[in-house]
Amino acid sequence: MSPKLTYAIQSLKGLRNDPARRFLGDVGLPADNLLFGFAEPIARQVEAYGSEREFIRVGESGDDEEFCVDIDTGEVVCINLADASVWHVSESPEKFLACLEEFTSRYPYGESASELEDREVMANTLKEALLAIDATVFDEDPGYWYTILGDVAIGDYSEE
Repeated sequence: MSPKLTYAIQSLKGLRNDPARRFLGDVGLPADNLLFGFAEPIARQVEAYGSEREFIRVGESGDDEEFCVDIDTGEVVCINLADASVWHVSESPEKFLACLEEFTSRYPYGESASELEDREVMANTLKEALLAIDATVFDEDPGYWYTILGDVAIGDYSEE
């Protein structure tokens, strides 16, 4: 389990979801993780499904993706900055942290020479574990966690 950084309550003032705001201020998210990079909160607005949604950025994933929390619901999403697509990640920051820790606790996912079938079994085992933590993680297909499972299955998270 990696060390966590908490967010300054003042930086979360736009986050209206009380449980999410308290969790981020009191517990926080990983300082650094294979899937998540800590980032200072910034307000984000994205046109999604015909309406504008408001978020607070809490982290980064790759060059053009940010993890954000919906200011009203507390839902964690991944926003692609290049095309403004929004993918559901987790029901809450608390469940998101638990999913990140579950993913990390199983790393590495086999060896680079592992058979595809073995890596697919690892991906399915991870899927079951994530669902036990947060029943919403696979609500979208394709979606954030489906992409991670695919990466596990093709060996992206295997040991060299």
